[in-house]
Amino acid sequence: MYNPLEDIIDQKLDVSDETVRSLISLSKGDLFSGLPGEIPGEKEMLIEHFQTVIDAIIQGIVANPSKLWVFTIIQAALIEFEGEDTEAKEHFGDHIEMIMDVLSIESSDGLLGYYL
Repeated sequence: MYNPLEDIIDQKLDVSDETVRSLISLSKGDLFSGLPGEIPGEKEMLIEHFQTVIDAIIQGIVANPSKLWVFTIIQAALIEFEGEDTEAKEHFGDHIEMIMDVLSIESSDGLLGYYL
């Protein structure tokens, strides 16, 4: 069975105190505010999934400053998310890309595209 993690080109991430502060700031921001035509409970579900991902990354990124490690965390959430509607997946992917921006990760090497 295909696992898109196998295609991740690992890289060491430069993680500073400022990086962690930026992740914390992102986690406390106005999440999923642009979600149009919201299905009841959808925004809360998206926020919960996103918080799980970003909290795990915040807790472990200093000890595991690796692109592969980050996408292992992200993949677990994406697998749970497979049955959701396309719009919810797209918004979730946008928020994952915000994490990638903070961590200076340029590409998901196909992992986001596979699940979203």
